[in-house]
Amino acid sequence: MAYSTLADILEEIPRSVLVSLADDPEVPTGDIVQANIDSAIQKADSIIDGYIGVRVTLPLGGTTLVLSEISVDLAIYTLFSRITTVPEFREKRFKGSLSFLLRFSEGKGSLGSLGLIPGATSSQLPIFHTAEQDFGDETWSKF
Repeated sequence: MAYSTLADILEEIPRSVLVSLADDPEVPTGDIVQANIDSAIQKADSIIDGYIGVRVTLPLGGTTLVLSEISVDLAIYTLFSRITTVPEFREKRFKGSLSFLLRFSEGKGSLGSLGLIPGATSSQLPIFHTAEQDFGDETWSKF
């Protein structure tokens, strides 16, 4: 299951820009070539799975808003990089997404509302570890 869709990407960039990124450069059709979108999303989702797979069982039974946004950012970056120089804004979003994924893989982040993962089982949910409490209940009761 893909973490994002063509519709998600179209919410982020104008259709005219997406046509220029996802059309066939050798035989332009003047429209979005779905195979190029699918390829970009598949690459994005593979990167995501590489990071989150250390903390959750894959494949997930659905997606979250966080995963969808990251998938869109990575897919758009991929689409730009196949045709032209990636704009600085997109480069920053790409690096920010990778940074988030790295922090998540290290146990320092959340995928968002787990209620948005339809069909998820407890073995698919992230495992969080917290530090020992510095103060016991007796200490806190004084405040």
